[in-house]
Amino acid sequence: MFVAQSPLSITNSVTTGTAGSPITLTSAGGSGTIAVSFAVSGTGCSLVGDVLSTTGTDTCVVTATNAANGIYASTTSPAVSVHFSLAAQRALRVRAVRHAGRAAHRRGFGVGTTERSRERLRLSPTRVLSHREQGHPLPGPSEPQRLGEVPSAVLADVHGDLHHEEALKSTRQAVPRSRSTGARFRSMNDRF
Repeated sequence: MFVAQSPLSITNSVTTGTAGSPITLTSAGGSGTIAVSFAVSGTGCSLVGDVLSTTGTDTCVVTATNAANGIYASTTSPAVSVHFSLAAQRALRVRAVRHAGRAAHRRGFGVGTTERSRERLRLSPTRVLSHREQGHPLPGPSEPQRLGEVPSAVLADVHGDLHHEEALKSTRQAVPRSRSTGARFRSMNDRF
């Protein structure tokens, strides 16, 4: 006849972790010869000895067992859930590239875009902005406005990644750069 062991428990004080960062399991209790083994269940969870790991956002259910030894019967700890989450990414930094050009295109989604991913921003030497998407007016005024009157959310879109549409017509009359958009015009004669 075997004698019951002292209660066995998993003693990790922290039961949360980050995917890709292993957690070493610890236990306390048991009687006689202490040779605790751990078991895990849960999708994506793996256990090597006492080291628990996963590569995704998983919940791993862990138990500890001390085998029968001498006069003591085998004992198993209550199950403990360990939750893993994804690691936080470093902040994304977006930089605008300045290009001299007659028209600017921005690819991707932004403030006021619809399902289509291409919007056209027209910038004229008289500082007029027309914000439309290939025949579909975007939210906000559909008529051109002076840059100072355009909502800042729209100006943030203008500040995106700019690409040349056509080559510039060069003349000798310079036009100052627009402070709001970072776009540069080389000629008063550029027509949109």
